[in-house]
Amino acid sequence: MRKLRLKKNRYNGKLIVIDGAEKSGKSTYVKVLFDYLLKRYDKENFIYVKTPSLEVINSRIFKLYKYDETDAVLHPKALLFLLMSEMLQITKELIIPCLKKGKTVICEGYIYFAYCYLLHKRVKGKKWFYTIKNEFTKPDIVFYVNVDFKTSIDRIMVEDNKRAINHKKYKKFINRFFKLAKKSNFVQLEGKGNKLTDIERIEKQLQEKKVI
Repeated sequence: MRKLRLKKNRYNGKLIVIDGAEKSGKSTYVKVLFDYLLKRYDKENFIYVKTPSLEVINSRIFKLYKYDETDAVLHPKALLFLLMSEMLQITKELIIPCLKKGKTVICEGYIYFAYCYLLHKRVKGKKWFYTIKNEFTKPDIVFYVNVDFKTSIDRIMVEDNKRAINHKKYKKFINRFFKLAKKSNFVQLEGKGNKLTDIERIEKQLQEKKVI
């Protein structure tokens, strides 16, 4: 798997991304980190962004992704177009303007899920994706929340026991995401770890990268 090359952040602001597979613990890490930073730094300087949004998650296309185990109905490109179009709009409407103003954007989820899905589904005709990805700014730092396959599945089913998941395929997808994170030198966080005790380590990483 090759790294996903994005254009360098040329703005005064900083982009922090926390990413990972479903139910890896991203939301918890983001909340704990966001609260921590707001208490110790200028709270006006931090902006939180989540993708995919609830609007996308509640869309028919995304529901097909969640409940169509055989992919008999869902076209992989339909999901990719949905994810990428929202991310493009969020980038233009929110992320870039905030970075230009010198703010720090904490983004839960980014383009990496879509990239792994693209490769996982072996989508033909990828040129459009590599053209669009040039619109995205490279994060100043990416934290990858690592979680084992069983934990991810268990958490998904607790939240929604009607989910249709092909365990073999989903395990391959998680492994692909992990390989991308390792190859791209994302900072590893443990999804089953103690988020509060990890915060000081995260802060140190942010300071070393001069993100804060």
